[in-house]
Amino acid sequence: MRRIILVLLLALAAAPAAVGANNTIGKPPPAMSANKARFIVERPSDDILYGMTAARLKVNDQVVGAIMRGQTLTLEVEPGDIRIAADAEMSMGSSMLQFQVEPGMEIRLQLTTRGSHFVGALGGLAGMVVEAAASDNKGAFTLTHLTTGYAPQGDNLEQRILSLNALYAKGVFTQAEYQERRRAILDMMD
Repeated sequence: MRRIILVLLLALAAAPAAVGANNTIGKPPPAMSANKARFIVERPSDDILYGMTAARLKVNDQVVGAIMRGQTLTLEVEPGDIRIAADAEMSMGSSMLQFQVEPGMEIRLQLTTRGSHFVGALGGLAGMVVEAAASDNKGAFTLTHLTTGYAPQGDNLEQRILSLNALYAKGVFTQAEYQERRRAILDMMD
């Protein structure tokens, strides 16, 4: 049994990442649309557990894409309250992060497998149920927030200020948060 598991793990480590519409890690993301924000989700190529399994990504409970190891997925979203989650088709639970995003914001995330989940999967459905209960149902993958910043916008700074003003008028930000974000946008002009 140990030999079979070892062979499977070695095969997963040697298998190439699937080719899809996603970018490979290190390739610059495409230009961002006006009045949008984006998430850039990277899955390392050395992520061997579940190496042949696509991680499903959801934004506000809607499936928006899948990512294999060694790939990067860029997701454009509308500004506002965003929940991004990752799970696997045949796995219980998911990893979820929540953000308040604004126009021009770029949030980088890393997606990795949870090694402890693999141990539960070896026990079949019963092992996965026990593991899910023991780990607060976090699933096969872990989303980690790496950085938050603003993508280069060229001459679109005026539009970003107008969008920020509109969000502030809706009560999305406190006055202090609004001033901080406005200052960050204006500092990009220098």
